Amino acid sequence: MTIAITGVSLQQLILETVPPILCSLLVESLLFGIHIVLFGICAYLLAIRQNPAHLFVLLSITAMFAISVADMTVVYRWVFHDYVAVLKGQMGPAAAVDQIRPIGYLYVTDNLFADGLLIYRCYKVWNNQRMIPIVAGVLLAADSVWGYIAIRFLDISSFALATFTPLFLWSVFAFNVVMTLATAGRIWWVTRTSHLLLDKQQMKKYRTAITVILESGAIYPITVLIFNVSPSNLKIYFFLAATRVVGIMPTLMIVQIQASQAASTRLLEREGSDTLSPLSSDTFCTNPPSQVADVSLAPSASHLPAYQLRATSG
Repeated sequence: MTIAITGVSLQQLILETVPPILCSLLVESLLFGIHIVLFGICAYLLAIRQNPAHLFVLLSITAMFAISVADMTVVYRWVFHDYVAVLKGQMGPAAAVDQIRPIGYLYVTDNLFADGLLIYRCYKVWNNQRMIPIVAGVLLAADSVWGYIAIRFLDISSFALATFTPLFLWSVFAFNVVMTLATAGRIWWVTRTSHLLLDKQQMKKYRTAITVILESGAIYPITVLIFNVSPSNLKIYFFLAATRVVGIMPTLMIVQIQASQAASTRLLEREGSDTLSPLSSDTFCTNPPSQVADVSLAPSASHLPAYQLRATSG
C-alpha cells in the first residue's frame, strides 16, 4: 500500500487508500482475535499447574499480549481518528502517516520478547549450556538495535526500506530458523540415541513434540520471508501480519505443548502407569531429574535412567 502525500484529490485518495486500509484492518483484527483466544487458553493452562518455572513464560507471553493490545490501539486510533481527519481535511497526510510509526517500535519490542523465549527454550533443551544465551542474546540485542534504527528512518508513506531494515528482517528470519532447528534437532538427537530404550508411545510423543516445534516455529519466519521478497506495494500487508504473528507463534506453541501434557497425564492416569511422559510438566529440558526445570516449551529425556542419559550425552 502506498499512501499518496500530495498532488491528489480527496476522491482519488479515498479510492487508492480505503480498500487496502480496510483489508489490512480486517486481517489484523482477525489475527488479534486469534491471539486473544490463544492467550486466554495459554494463561489458564500455565496458571492451573502452579509451577514456579512457568512464571517466566507466563510473564513473557503476557508482556507480548500487552504489546499487541497497544499495537491494535494505535491501529484503531489511526484508522478511525487520524485517517478520518485526513479525509475531512483536518490533518495532513504526511502527519497522519507518521502516526503509524509507533507500530514499528512495538513490533521490534514484541520480536525481542518472542526471540527471548526461543533462547530460553533452546537453553533448557540444550542442558543449560551457558554459551547459548550469551551468544544468542548478543545477536538478539544487536538485531533489536538495528530494528529500532530501521523504524526510525523508515519512509512509511511509500514503505521504502531504510538501510537497516533488510538487515533487521533477514537477521530475524535467520535467528528464528536457527533457534528452532537447534531446539528440534536436540530433541531428535536425544530420541535417536535412546530409541532402543523407549517404547512406541514415548517415541510417538517425542515425534509429536518435534513436529509442534517445527510447525509452530515455521509460521513467523515464513511470514518474515514473504515480507522480504514481496513487492513494495504488498509489503505493508505482510508487515502488519508479522506484527500479529510474532505474538501468536510462541503462544500457540505453548498451548500445543500444554494440551499434549494434559492429554498425556489423563492417559497415564487411566492406564495407572508410573512411566513419566516425555511431554509431562516436569520434563522440558535434558537435565537429569535432580536438575529438571519446566519451561513449557519443549520435551526432553529427563525421564530416562541415569545410565541412559550418560549414554546419550557421550
